[in-house]
Amino acid sequence: MRIVVFLVICFAYSQVFAQNRGGVVENLQSGFTVSADSTFAIVAGVSAYEFIQPLRYADADAKEFYRYLTAKTGAGIPADNVKLLLNKDASRSSLLNNVYAFLAKNKDKAKRIIIYFSGHGDADAFGEQYLLAAGCNPAGDVNNYAATDAVSVNELKNKLKLFLGAGIEVMLVMDACRTTKLISGSSNNLLDITAHLEQVNGELLFLSCEKGQVSQEGTQWGNGRGLYSFHLLNGLWGTADKDKNGTITIDEIKRYTDSKIYDDPNNKTSQSPVFRYTHNSTHPLFPCVADAGANVLAMGTVGGEVGYKNAIRIKASAVPDVNLTKLYTAVATKKFLQPESDCAMYYLEQLKKSKVAADVVNNAANTIALEMLDSCMRTMNLYIGGLDKLGNYQYRLGKIFTNGKELFEKASNLLAVFNPEIIEVNKHIGLFFSGRSVLEIEDDAQRTAKLPEALQAVNEALKIKPNAAYLHHLKALVVNAMGKKEEAILSEKEAIRLAPNWIYPYNTLGGIYFSQRKYGEAIEQYNKALAIDTNSFLPYVGLGNAWKKSGKFNQALVYYNLSVQKDSLSAVSFYNRGFFYLHSNEAEKAKKDFERCLKIDPRFYDGYLGLAMYYEKKQQYNEAFKQYELAIAIDKSALKEMQSSAASFEMLGNKTQADVYREQIKVLETKYRK
Repeated sequence: MRIVVFLVICFAYSQVFAQNRGGVVENLQSGFTVSADSTFAIVAGVSAYEFIQPLRYADADAKEFYRYLTAKTGAGIPADNVKLLLNKDASRSSLLNNVYAFLAKNKDKAKRIIIYFSGHGDADAFGEQYLLAAGCNPAGDVNNYAATDAVSVNELKNKLKLFLGAGIEVMLVMDACRTTKLISGSSNNLLDITAHLEQVNGELLFLSCEKGQVSQEGTQWGNGRGLYSFHLLNGLWGTADKDKNGTITIDEIKRYTDSKIYDDPNNKTSQSPVFRYTHNSTHPLFPCVADAGANVLAMGTVGGEVGYKNAIRIKASAVPDVNLTKLYTAVATKKFLQPESDCAMYYLEQLKKSKVAADVVNNAANTIALEMLDSCMRTMNLYIGGLDKLGNYQYRLGKIFTNGKELFEKASNLLAVFNPEIIEVNKHIGLFFSGRSVLEIEDDAQRTAKLPEALQAVNEALKIKPNAAYLHHLKALVVNAMGKKEEAILSEKEAIRLAPNWIYPYNTLGGIYFSQRKYGEAIEQYNKALAIDTNSFLPYVGLGNAWKKSGKFNQALVYYNLSVQKDSLSAVSFYNRGFFYLHSNEAEKAKKDFERCLKIDPRFYDGYLGLAMYYEKKQQYNEAFKQYELAIAIDKSALKEMQSSAASFEMLGNKTQADVYREQIKVLETKYRK
């Protein structure tokens, strides 16, 4: 059996395809037929990007394409054969899972497979192209796409080669260049990934524009569509059927789309679509219904408001099951593993014991796994971004990487049964969590003992992704924790070489130099970070610390003030300025900053430590003890600060207070160390 796969990846929108309704379409070139029932599709559209430039109509294009595929006067594909993923549901994990599982599962009964992606596309500096999902957060550098919510086009095309090798026909339709406002837009036009994709491996390739052009979108097309998408889909509805024989060929859709875009009075940039294929130009693509295209055009909006199915993560059971409902609720509230008797994994086990169909259980397990992988990607976004929106360092947010490691392992166990490939393509992410989680171990001896394992994990990940700046950055963190500062510097410099527009390696490198008391070198790195982003408060904090240690106190205060001005919700900034005030004998100003720090983030435990130092300065030791306990309740490593204070009291001759602190420490150790 010869399978037809139409891969439609409309980065900023796009459209194409159809299928048939009722009857069949005969392929004159290869002699196979295609029915609606034997067609399977993935339709994804992303407009609501969280961290990068949003689009306006990518999701609208996806909805219209879904409507065309499932309409009786369109392609007529059964709705159960089409997966619709919009905005946040079009995550990397979901897209990959549908390509690696949904399509593979149905390939034996499929004669046509369609993949449609409408959203951003971009490329890194090494020529790797990506579909950018809703949570993509490259933090200012294209070379971070490998670590965030993005799908490698090369990996996707390699997967499709397997279909091509089995006699599958692939159609790739893309609109990757709707904006120049992505981070690569100002650097060698890396945004224009179309040039990388024009080399075909046997697939039909339809691109929205030529190299160097921008695809246009706006309300002038269908009350909110893309220029290319609008005309292309109109043609598929039937207006491209020039000879009125009920079949649309490659040549017909090409000529129709070319002429309509060229003659469109709203085409202000001379946008020109691109078609690449090795097929005969008379190759039939889709059937069409007489006058359907004219009727669609008469509606003005390619259909206007219509109903459509949202992506259904869990297939409903024929027999209602309370565990399925509770499982879905647990997934929605991100309760994957805890609490033990009220989490998604618990209800999955209960579901297995019930009488629901096996496919319902498998769909539920798949849903949990995907959501856990998406949670891992959100943690990766935090790692790439360095801080959360309140300016809290990663390690102050709880054991997020340890949790990520556990979620990744659980997801891997679930997917290993029916979709092991998606775990393989995410292997570098799993290795990242294995390495990064070691740095969250609180016990010094245990963490030190595990550091070689962390280094081994990151080195294995680097074999898979040698150009991944985020992995070199992690290696720097690991070897720095091992005391190998010169090796850490080399790794951080490599991260900078690979991702020169990512500010966090500069900040970390500045911190390493700071720890070596090389304040001049630290200041240089912090200034390089500021050259990338003057609105980031972190370099100002580092500069304040470095100038303070250099004895330039007035200069230090300037940068501390700037850090607060740049982000008034940065707990880090207020803490550092408060610490400066405390040691500059301006204790009341310090107290206000520590309190402001804790008002912004009550779990920023250094704020409590700062208040403890303030009360010690005032010799209000009972109040200081209360602050220490609040800090220790959040992070037990704060016990070290209290032990350090006890040692300082003894060194200064205040043995009585030192002994009182040590007794209190014993109480807190018993209370908080488990």
